[in-house]
Amino acid sequence: MVTSNGSVATACHSTSADAKIVRPDATSALHNEPLLVGTILAFTALLYAPTLRFGFVYDDHLQIVQNPLVHSWRFIPEVFRSHVWEAWDPGDAGNYYRPLNVLWFRINDALFGLRPVAWHATAILLHVVATWLVYTLVQRLSGKLLVASFAALLFAVHPMRHEVVGWISGTTESLWSVLFLLAFLAYLRSREGGRWIAFSCALYAAALLAKETAIMLPVLVFAHAAIYGNRADNARPGLLGRRLSSATKTAAIYAPVAVAYAAVRTAVLHGFTHTPNTLSWKAFLLTLPSVLIFYAKQWFLPIQFAESYSHPMWPHFDLFHVLLPAIGLFAIVAFVWFWRSVLGQREVLFAAAWVIALLLPSLDLFVFPEGELAHDRYFYLPSFGVCLLLALAMEKLAQGPVLLGLPRKWLFATLAVVTLLSYDTLKATSYWTNDYRLFEHAYQVGPRSTKARNGYANELATAGDYSKAIPIMQGLLTEQPNRWEPNFNLGHVFYQLGEFSTAEQYLNRAQQLDPAMPFPYLYLGLTYLRMNRFQDAEANLRQAVYVRPYEPFLHFSLASILVTEAKCDEARAEFLRALDLLPDMAHVQDQLDNCGKAKTN
Repeated sequence: MVTSNGSVATACHSTSADAKIVRPDATSALHNEPLLVGTILAFTALLYAPTLRFGFVYDDHLQIVQNPLVHSWRFIPEVFRSHVWEAWDPGDAGNYYRPLNVLWFRINDALFGLRPVAWHATAILLHVVATWLVYTLVQRLSGKLLVASFAALLFAVHPMRHEVVGWISGTTESLWSVLFLLAFLAYLRSREGGRWIAFSCALYAAALLAKETAIMLPVLVFAHAAIYGNRADNARPGLLGRRLSSATKTAAIYAPVAVAYAAVRTAVLHGFTHTPNTLSWKAFLLTLPSVLIFYAKQWFLPIQFAESYSHPMWPHFDLFHVLLPAIGLFAIVAFVWFWRSVLGQREVLFAAAWVIALLLPSLDLFVFPEGELAHDRYFYLPSFGVCLLLALAMEKLAQGPVLLGLPRKWLFATLAVVTLLSYDTLKATSYWTNDYRLFEHAYQVGPRSTKARNGYANELATAGDYSKAIPIMQGLLTEQPNRWEPNFNLGHVFYQLGEFSTAEQYLNRAQQLDPAMPFPYLYLGLTYLRMNRFQDAEANLRQAVYVRPYEPFLHFSLASILVTEAKCDEARAEFLRALDLLPDMAHVQDQLDNCGKAKTN
């Protein structure tokens, strides 16, 4: 028998005598689970359909459009022995070993080329699949259709998803989440017997190769096995030790996969992780409360969203940014703990374990540059635990009269929540339409964010609004005179303005500050070309190619300078290298013809 809250009444799960049980008719949504789930998934796809109009933005240009590793199958072996940014920072100590993420991009490129509408369609598809898996997992954990439905809806429509669905590079989160959820569901099936545990381990390995956060799966397997135990023995006393022992043995099955992954990652990255900042343990502990309260605020007060936020580190005690966030976190934990018996003690414990375990890797603030401490996308899969808790709370409204086959109070409350969140989601995703809108909004939300200021100033310069761009860049240079990026940005702007002597000064300074960056060499070369200093131009372009050998445009630029110098044989070799890296590269043949004419003359 199906009760009003969607649970299946059995001898082991009886309802209280005074509870009002709604008995839906045979056409009720609760009797038509495929219709209910299909409606949720269709609504999810429809909500994000406007993103199909978006283009490639932000990191998409470097990770996808200009990344030769994405445009040919022959680079796949290189993908598995390099970090994500290898094409742009060869030899650099990276922290991101995610070959399946790059492979996902390669599959999209092979199927669709560089047509962003198709890439955005697959981004929506991944999120829809993740939503379905969330529904499936909650349904298995709770046995209640309404709980699973609300949890899936909340997961699907919350505006914190704006990066994951609106931004193609953000599919890193949805890809590893799909693999992780499948691995956990396979573990649950293995409790019923069969060989599902081997399937779970294989999916665990795939999730790890998509994103390192998946390393926490054995922790959640242990938590689930320890909390839920053997259902037949739940009522028997004195089983805690046996349950913990059994949970440890189950989680240990995944250890060989984790160890193998750690070994490969360490070999490829020349270390498991690398710390780009000098954060002290004191600053870490003082900054942590504000980072955690950021995620709570973004979830429960979904008002303002952007790609980046002004979130500084706190090396010293601060009332508003250390103490008050710590008090807020304590209040949240106390509130949930107080209501644990109402929501279900096991469910509360497991939901808390899920949030903590999957958010923990993103709290390793030592590996993030300042200004990159928190992003909405990091809460994508950890939010499953919050969705479960809120769905259990919403279930308390699942009594009384029905409407459209669903409890009326529950239906109205769900529609209200979904409507408000969907409006915010449409607004949040709209900022990913193009680079200008993205960084303009990020600058408005976080005017002190270095990334937002750099991005917005560059977009202003691209639009020709130098009167606004240059003051922002000069402000950044005053604050960070020893960073290559503000020096390069000003040099690039003055190059565009034709003030080549000024551009040379800034670009030389940028090159000295970070010799591993190719862009200062590139624009120094182009600057010298405009100043008719051909040997200096060639020398800088050769250095750019040396530090970034996988970038076809650098080979093309070097070849163009060699054409100017009538070095046709060398130019041809560089043009062919550019075509080898990017077969569809335009204007190469025209330049080769020009070189032939110059040589004839």
